[in-house]
Amino acid sequence: MVEITQTNYSDFQKLDILAFSCAECGAMGEHGGIIMVDPQGHVYHTNMLEVSETVLFSVCPPLKNCWWGFFGHCEKLPKGWMHQYLGCGNHLLVKEDYVKELRKRTKDIKQRGELYQKWLMIVLTMIKESNV
Repeated sequence: MVEITQTNYSDFQKLDILAFSCAECGAMGEHGGIIMVDPQGHVYHTNMLEVSETVLFSVCPPLKNCWWGFFGHCEKLPKGWMHQYLGCGNHLLVKEDYVKELRKRTKDIKQRGELYQKWLMIVLTMIKESNV
């Protein structure tokens, strides 16, 4: 996993992200943590509490068009993306091109917490098997 910081973010501007998770401030898990995956299966991490908005929006442009409401509701969503609430202040956003395959692979997952734990490995497997 590549760590993106305030000092190295210029090497990672405008990543081609296909899915990312975002933890609200106060969420269970890492408060403010953002995990991003690109179509080649590279995984990136940053934390919105440790970098500026400039950094966040330059490495993960879809994040600029997200707005979380109460109880996991996504008030504002970037065009071409699907939102899935992962519970306890955690969110998953996936490009619409990948949603059908992700839903197929997660159809037996009934609990948000289980998807929270498994989404990254599921997406990486999708990329590895080229089913996206």
